[in-house]
Amino acid sequence: MRTHRVPVVAALLCLVVAAAGPAPATAQNLFESLLKGATKGGQSQDQDTGGRMGLRSGGGGAAGGGGGAAALVEDVKNAPDAGVDFLDYVFPGQVIDLGGKGSLVLSYFDSCMLETIQGGRVTVERGASAVDGGKVSMEKVACQGDQIVVAAASGEGGAEAGAVVDRVTPYSDQDWSEWTVKAERPTFKWVSTGGAATISVIDMDQEPPQIIWQASVNGDRVAYPDDAPTLEIGWPYQVTVAMAGQAALEAVFSVDPDLGGPDTALSRVVPVGR
Repeated sequence: MRTHRVPVVAALLCLVVAAAGPAPATAQNLFESLLKGATKGGQSQDQDTGGRMGLRSGGGGAAGGGGGAAALVEDVKNAPDAGVDFLDYVFPGQVIDLGGKGSLVLSYFDSCMLETIQGGRVTVERGASAVDGGKVSMEKVACQGDQIVVAAASGEGGAEAGAVVDRVTPYSDQDWSEWTVKAERPTFKWVSTGGAATISVIDMDQEPPQIIWQASVNGDRVAYPDDAPTLEIGWPYQVTVAMAGQAALEAVFSVDPDLGGPDTALSRVVPVGR
């Protein structure tokens, strides 16, 4: 059965004001787990977290947070010594030489900032970069990662007061975060260890979850193909990337064409296990 998905705050309010008596114990336990696991980001524009509330995935593979990549390369021009290219990850402490005429555009995972740098020497940090000898402009964009998601049972008035919480994730004992993209056929990006990778997209709204597309890929990215099943707007999907000699990478994501902010590369990319 498909379900209507609503923000966690609204669902909490629904449970508080429900006239049908106390919420089921399973729902109470679910929300206690969510609230216990949530961490509050900064509240002002000059703080790296951009005022978001986030969750870490219990499996360590969901996008957002963590000690991995800080940003995604949106564009790089006239910088032969930069050492980065379109859709590359960049990491805290990485140094990028743009010279006098180079330009670089970075989208930051944690701070929701789009940074354009003209010339100079760039030292990547989490949330922004330190730039020596260049010019920097920054734009706040829509946050896509670490969205807390709950589901309310479908039916008339399902998202209103008295809604029954159906689930947050098929794994009922885990907190769950998800990445949201504008693109209905997104690109999946990961750090490759070399050789072939097997990528699978799983429909998490099915009982049990079902693999809807799978492919073998050489490289560190792949676009969801036109001949693959349509990804339904708002439904949860999991992408896993399996490579020889290491644990599988994974991320949970959904599609929302109405996601706010500019149409950037990051709004079309699902970072997997960054």
